[in-house]
Amino acid sequence: MYTTKEAAQRLGISMRRVNALVASGDLEAQRFGRSWMLDERSVHERAERGRTAGRPKMNEKNERNLTPFTLMNRNHPVLDFVYNRRTRETADIVPREGIAWKPLGIGLRERTPNRYDLAAWIASRSIPDMRPNLAPVLRELAARHGIDLMFDSWGLNLSDQYWFKPVDIDVDWHDVNYFENGYEEALGETLLGGSAPAGTSTARITHSPDIATPGMLSKTWIHRDGTNLLVKSGTGNENREPYNEKLATALLTRTAPGRRRLRCLLTDRTARARLLDVPNLRNVRNRAHPRSRRAYRLRSDGGARPPSRIP
Repeated sequence: MYTTKEAAQRLGISMRRVNALVASGDLEAQRFGRSWMLDERSVHERAERGRTAGRPKMNEKNERNLTPFTLMNRNHPVLDFVYNRRTRETADIVPREGIAWKPLGIGLRERTPNRYDLAAWIASRSIPDMRPNLAPVLRELAARHGIDLMFDSWGLNLSDQYWFKPVDIDVDWHDVNYFENGYEEALGETLLGGSAPAGTSTARITHSPDIATPGMLSKTWIHRDGTNLLVKSGTGNENREPYNEKLATALLTRTAPGRRRLRCLLTDRTARARLLDVPNLRNVRNRAHPRSRRAYRLRSDGGARPPSRIP
C-alpha cells in the first residue's frame, strides 16, 4: 500500500491529482481515518499506462475491466472477443475455426459477427436487472449487474451449449457443463423466493444455470429424479402467469394431437402456484451445418426446438 504522497511521487503527479484519480475510481484505495492508502498494483498499472502512447482500448482507463474470452459451442471455438465489464461492450472479434457454430443472434442472414450484435446477444443471455429478487443477490455477491454473475459462471446454462471460456484457462466443456456435472440450487431458490433456504447463503454461489437464464419472471432450475425442471413463478397478487402457460399448453395439446411438446405442471411452492417446465434437455445436440437456421435440436423428442428466449 502507498500513501498519497508516495503514489504521487511514483506517478509524477501532484497529491491533489492522486486524490482526484481515487475519487474517479481510476486508482484503487482504502480510507484509513482521514488518509488514503492506495493499492500498489493499481498505482503500477497507472504508471505503465502513462508510458504507453495512444488511446486506451475501448476508452477504458482501468484495464482490469477488459477480459478476453473465447465464445465456445461445446468444445468448438466460435470466436474470440474482449468484454468490457464496466460498459458491457465487446471488441476485437476474431472468428475461429468453429465459426459455423455461431449463435443465430450474431449471424442472421450470413451476417458477419460484429461487436454490436455480439453485445446484444450476450445481454439477452443474462438475468435482466429488473428481475424480482435479484437486487439482494447482487448486493451479497458484490456484483453490479446480472450479466456480471453470468460471466462469473462462464455463461453456462441448460438452454444451449454456448459458453465463454477465459483465454488463459484450459478446460473441457464436458468437465464444466450443467448437463453432466450438476449445479447448485441455493442461488436459484433465492431468486425464486427472495430468501435463501435455511442454513445456506448465496455468497460465492455462481455454479448455477439460473445466472444465464433470461426473462423477467422469477425462475430456477432444479434437478429431480434425473430430470432438469424449470420452475417459474408469476407476478403480483393474481399470479396469473403459471395458469396462463398451463392453459396454453393444454390448448396446444388439443389442437395438435400426436405432437410431443413440453410438459407443464402446476405445483405449490411457498403458498403460490409455480409452473414446472419439463424440457428434458439432457441430450441437447447442435446441428453443425452452417446454413441451418436451427441452432440446436432435442434428440429425445424428435427434433422439436425450444424457444430462443424464455419469457
